[in-house]
Amino acid sequence: MKQIERQKIAYALRESLPYLWNGRHGAIYGKSEFICFALNRSAWSGDRVREAQKMIHSRIAPHATVECWLEAQGVKRISQRKLQAYRKAWMIKLIEEFSK
Repeated sequence: MKQIERQKIAYALRESLPYLWNGRHGAIYGKSEFICFALNRSAWSGDRVREAQKMIHSRIAPHATVECWLEAQGVKRISQRKLQAYRKAWMIKLIEEFSK
């Protein structure tokens, strides 16, 4: 993958991070539980978002969600708050990885 493509993915992830729900009970208005949905909510669309979503899906394949992927790795069910914290931490790591 070319550096410019990697930077576009990092940018899309960075811009969508505020749209990821924190897992706390209460209003979720304007936020998304899933990373790919948070990407859709960001101001960016098109190739950046699609490439970031494809990369996310390739990392957790053949599973549909990070929660399913974690269970397949032997992680017992965790609270929604911890799951969302994991998603956020993973997004931050991906931003770092694709910013290089």
